[in-house]
Amino acid sequence: MAQIAEDLFLLLLDTASAQPGLDSPRCDHVLAAATLLDLAHACRVRPAVDGEPVKSG
Repeated sequence: MAQIAEDLFLLLLDTASAQPGLDSPRCDHVLAAATLLDLAHACRVRPAVDGEPVKSG
């Protein structure tokens, strides 16, 4: 299974300081998007299509 978020985190990590190279909010957004990509790739989530009933909440 693809681990996009994990691989991306390792790429963003600065090895000298062991901290991500991006500022915290940007890093959080990038990793959240990568996690969604992981879930979509595993067919765990998908966007709703027009006319499809969607649960409230």
